[in-house]
Amino acid sequence: MRPRISGILILASKPIPKVAGRFWDGKSSKAASAELSSVGDCFLVEAGSDSRSYQQAKARVAPKLGRLARSIDFEDGSRFESDDSAGFEVLVGGRNFIAWLEASWRAALTGAALLVAFLAISYFVGLPLFSRGLANHVPQLWKKELAQQTKRLLETRYFTASELNREEMERAHSVISKVKAAEPGIEIFLKKSELLGSNALALPDGTIFLTDELFYLARTDEELIGVLLHEAAHVRYNHSMAELISSSAIALVLFSVAGADWTSLPLALLGSSYSRDFEEEADLHAAKSLRAMKLSATALANILERMEAEHEEGKYAKYLALLSSHPATRARAEKLRAFDQAGREKK
Repeated sequence: MRPRISGILILASKPIPKVAGRFWDGKSSKAASAELSSVGDCFLVEAGSDSRSYQQAKARVAPKLGRLARSIDFEDGSRFESDDSAGFEVLVGGRNFIAWLEASWRAALTGAALLVAFLAISYFVGLPLFSRGLANHVPQLWKKELAQQTKRLLETRYFTASELNREEMERAHSVISKVKAAEPGIEIFLKKSELLGSNALALPDGTIFLTDELFYLARTDEELIGVLLHEAAHVRYNHSMAELISSSAIALVLFSVAGADWTSLPLALLGSSYSRDFEEEADLHAAKSLRAMKLSATALANILERMEAEHEEGKYAKYLALLSSHPATRARAEKLRAFDQAGREKK
């Protein structure tokens, strides 16, 4: 005697959810009473003795519009409508799109590729344009507040008073006066920093710091002028603010009216690095300014290479080495020398 497989009988008798409605067969304008159900990846329409099965991936489910009847259009031109919106939503929901997506690997692959392309364009094109544009409209008050907090952080953790002697200080102030004449509105301060080493850095409000270590690294006044003009360009073109926006740190400033905390912004500013485009823009500005002063852009190239060599030696590697993020110093130096060469050829 064979055993009875009762489980199969129970499964077979399980009712399938159905939605009542109207069905047009695509050939006649007359609608017939019908029921819609979902079986696997197909829709099943039963209109009297007529029973039809349609792939969900090829059916088009109309979006819900107020109290209008819900409908599905099938590939053979037929159509099903129902006034039972709740039952229709439970039965159909988002299955049509999901089934289509699962059934079409090409569509899924294309969608993924389009998403990657969109994200790439947004990051490499959209975000830089947005951040630069927004940086140009950041209120000066916010720049000053951010710069003040960053100054306090620098002076507390990284800077001590300059130890240049009187003769060196006079030479430094001579350099500073020439740079300020070319770039009105900036303020330049001398500081000693064993942690930062040979560095110069600019804050959004026009404050520039030059370390004693960089002063001693420079072999000529021309090199110091070049570095300071480069930093002044970062101020002129709002590079630090644009980089903050790109890294989303500026969001804290934008929402400060709602009580956002400013305390992390100075660290974010110090941790930000200038992009290749910003560095090259600052280099070009410095080169043009040097030429206007009848000085050489090669001087800036020389000290940039020397600064990079010092940082690569690891003397300050375990500390905050701002120059470590500067892109392709050798390539930048070559462009600066080419700028000088092009100027000589025009004469």
